Amino acid sequence: MPLVRDLFPLAFDKHAALQDVRMATMRYHDARVEVGTACRKRHDRRGSMSRLEAASANFLRNTTIIAR
Repeated sequence: MPLVRDLFPLAFDKHAALQDVRMATMRYHDARVEVGTACRKRHDRRGSMSRLEAASANFLRNTTIIAR
């Protein structure tokens, strides 16, 4: 007896892709909140971004393009 996944492979692939996008979106949001908090703390102290924060912001921009 064939499995449902064998009968409807495209439906399962689409579902898996949507799950991947949801996970990427959640990771992006969490990272963005984290970087935003770090930037605010940093800004309160010195007023400029550190190299790590700049790299994190750059990573987030690249991740956004992939998630779309």
